[in-house]
Amino acid sequence: MVKINKERVLIKLHYFLFLAALGPILPFLNVIGKQLQISEMVMGLINAVLPLLVLVAKPSFGLLIDLLHKLRKLLFMLIVFRYSSLVLSPWRPIKSDQLNWLRNYF
Repeated sequence: MVKINKERVLIKLHYFLFLAALGPILPFLNVIGKQLQISEMVMGLINAVLPLLVLVAKPSFGLLIDLLHKLRKLLFMLIVFRYSSLVLSPWRPIKSDQLNWLRNYF
């Protein structure tokens, strides 16, 4: 019989849902970039740098939380506020004329 650690169910659920949301997007990231007329070099940089940033950011943030044990609740509330403000903010699609700066830049 499989034992489930009930203390870690929420973090396991978080990672399951996070990676499940990234699964359909990541294989098509280059196609989406090409449709937005982003150069191959920039898309290559994004695909190369993003995993490295994640590799550095997650352990360093965990170290910060461990060192600032007394501020753990405050940092957690800041994270919750930050992501809830992203979810609750109104979303509007980007117009094609707003992407002109991006096309001209790259």
